[in-house]
Amino acid sequence: MGRDRAIRIGLWVSVLMSAMAVVVFVPLALSQESSLVPVAPPRHVVAQQIVGIAVFGGAFAWLARQTVINRALVAVGGLGKLGYFFTTAAYWLAGDLPFAMVGSAVVPDLLLGARQLRLNRGSVDFVQPLYRESIWPLSSRHVRGPPPPIAPSERHEVLDALRGLALFGILFVNLDAGGVRQQIFP
Repeated sequence: MGRDRAIRIGLWVSVLMSAMAVVVFVPLALSQESSLVPVAPPRHVVAQQIVGIAVFGGAFAWLARQTVINRALVAVGGLGKLGYFFTTAAYWLAGDLPFAMVGSAVVPDLLLGARQLRLNRGSVDFVQPLYRESIWPLSSRHVRGPPPPIAPSERHEVLDALRGLALFGILFVNLDAGGVRQQIFP
């Protein structure tokens, strides 16, 4: 099986898992109990989780349907899956979640995230473009003013998206709309 085919299968499995997760969490967002989720977080937190899962699922479906797979986006998706697993595992280790949440619910995220990154090994290079002299001079003698704008063909959409996410995080941390920060981070 070729690498692209294996990545597409992993992406479609991720879409299926995301759809199943949305179905599992919807009752909690509607103030109903779910036998599959042993904890009952606040409804707004569950609703935000559902949105995040649905967005990732939609992105995985979009990626799987592309003629040429954007390996950088697949790598970011794999990192997201690994991040979700390790965050859940950390809360389990702290005693805030039962093991069932780690074992049955997010171990597939660990496996799929690791698989997506392994299949992308050697095909995604985030660092090399930063060291080209035209973008990041290695010494001050090369600086003749501000660097020129980067051509659209040389831009990395993933880095732009990560920068936007970072700016959103900075904005969120600095805003305090009616005590939201105290409600989320007591």
